[in-house]
This record gives sequence, C-alpha cells and structure tokens, in this order.
Amino acid sequence: PASDQYALAVTTYELLTGRPPFQGNVAQLINQHYNVEPQPPSTLNSRISPAVDTVILRALRKQPEERYPSIRAFVDALQQVALTQPVPVQPRPTPAPPAPPIPPPPPQPVTGRDIHTSLTLTSLEAMTGGVRPVMVQGNRLINVPVPAHVQNGQMIRLDGYGEPS
Repeated sequence: PASDQYALAVTTYELLTGRPPFQGNVAQLINQHYNVEPQPPSTLNSRISPAVDTVILRALRKQPEERYPSIRAFVDALQQVALTQPVPVQPRPTPAPPAPPIPPPPPQPVTGRDIHTSLTLTSLEAMTGGVRPVMVQGNRLINVPVPAHVQNGQMIRLDGYGEPS
C-alpha cells in the first residue's frame, strides 16, 4: 500500500539524514505530514545526491497516486540511483590504543604469620558468598569463606588462617 511506501520513505530519510523529515509536537507532525513538503535529504547530508533526493521525495508525496506504483518500484529506483553514485571512501578511524592495565598494588610486607592474597570472584560469588580454595605458601590449599555482598576492591580480614602452630 501507499502508506507502507510512505513509511519506508520516512525511515530511509531518517537513516540517510539522522533525523525524520518532520519534527515537532504531535499536532505539528500531523500538520506537516499532510501539508508541508519535506526538505530534500541533501540539505541535511551533503553526501546525498540530487538523484537520491528525487527518489525519496517522490515516495514522500502527499497524494498516494503521485508516489511509486509499488514499494518494489520505490526500492528499485532507490537502488538504481544509489548504485550509480560514487561512494566516497572514508578511512576507518584508527581505534584508540587500549588503556594500559592498572598495575596491582605494591605487595605489602607480611608481618607475623598472616597470609595475604587476592581473589577474583564472579558476580554471583560476590553477591551470594561461598567458599574458595586458596593456594598458600608451602603449596597448602585452604578453603576460605567469602561473605555475601562483597564489593569490588573490598578488603576482608579473616581470622584463623595464618600459619599452623
């Protein structure tokens, strides 16, 4: 139907220009759709050719009988003018180099018989808590309880996990 063609032309217009052909509040939009001719898309995007303007503006005509006879005819006309236009080649922007990794904090001196370690937790583990095995000096594996609702960067002191006496 002609209304589908009109809707496709509005969408195409917005894709090419970055904005719809009409703007305003609801009453203004209704008035514009019925009474105002849209600006040629090339006035909003200089890379659009006059031929593309002609095709889109025809599909946006107020009287359905002045539009293309079908959506297929509109799409074919748009493809034909788009394919005959030179496509400006723009170099891809060079992505910014990744930010350097944040170095770990300097090691703190171990005093007494304390064990200091860091754990990487999943979001679920941080939320629900649980028990994590930790390899400590002397290749000992100990199970460390992780309380629920741990926050990123939070330090937790757990008593009773130093060297065995």
